[in-house]
Amino acid sequence: MRAGFFLLLASIVAAGIATLGYGTEGFRVITSEGARRLAVERAPKTVPNVSLIDQDGVSFSLDDYRGKVLLIEFIYTSG
Repeated sequence: MRAGFFLLLASIVAAGIATLGYGTEGFRVITSEGARRLAVERAPKTVPNVSLIDQDGVSFSLDDYRGKVLLIEFIYTSG
């Protein structure tokens, strides 16, 4: 009886660990944000070449900054 209980307990613990490993991408992430970042790292999406207008009203293309770090904030307003 006691051996059966420990076998059942070990099975439940093993199933829990396996489920946790699956849900955390092999124990690599904890949060959904971590999972999103890992997905982007695995399969980055390319940004299309678009023309934008800067704060001074000057038009520029994303290709002008290819290979450089670029921070862009998109703000939508309506009047």
